[in-house]
Amino acid sequence: MIYVRRKNKHILCDGKTFRDFMEGKLDCLPGEFPTINDWNYHLGTIYTEVRFRRYLEMRGADAGPISFLYALPAFWVGLLYDETSLQNVVDMITDWTQEERQMLRVEVPRTGLKTPFRGGLLREVAEVIVKWAKVRKLDCLKRLKAFAFVVAK
Repeated sequence: MIYVRRKNKHILCDGKTFRDFMEGKLDCLPGEFPTINDWNYHLGTIYTEVRFRRYLEMRGADAGPISFLYALPAFWVGLLYDETSLQNVVDMITDWTQEERQMLRVEVPRTGLKTPFRGGLLREVAEVIVKWAKVRKLDCLKRLKAFAFVVAK
């Protein structure tokens, strides 16, 4: 846990777990137990690639040129809202092993689309997936053209 909020103040809880809180074992709040608001707040401090909120928060790109700002959500809309595109992706990744996924998680931040993968480069996988995302005819997907240009470089 990072901290707990009480009366609009942040109380540091470094080194403690939410389980400790559930057992009333926080040194910073002795004997107190979490509320549903504490649970929701705690979930908001978990920084995974996708976070479940009242919507799916895709956190794949935190920085970059302003011209690409809408490319990431357009990409996900193109995949998630088109059943054929989504099924294509599922079929593509179904046989990816845990080791391959972990390797991508470690290597892609360093080598990007030049990451070697299954006898080629990750760029080739990205090009195919971007094409699938562009199949859906939505105005927001026009931004994918700029993104696809970067992938193709």
